[in-house]
Amino acid sequence: MQRALILRHLVEIEEHVALGRRHIEAQQARVKELPADGNDADRAKRVLATFQQCQAFHEQHLDQLLQELEKQISPGKTGRPGIA
Repeated sequence: MQRALILRHLVEIEEHVALGRRHIEAQQARVKELPADGNDADRAKRVLATFQQCQAFHEQHLDQLLQELEKQISPGKTGRPGIA
């Protein structure tokens, strides 16, 4: 993958990760508040689990992009970027 494309994807996925964290925090608050108000929190817990699964995927994607960028920046054994 070309470096410019990786960098563009990094910006996008970093935004997704930050947004996902905010969504998870808000949903965690809902899960805590619902029972206190006498409501069932099962659906809110399932939504939270879905958010957490998506977050894990986004963070894994971010790690993959960072590794790909590192390969291009750090020369391998041959002295050529991306080739070990």
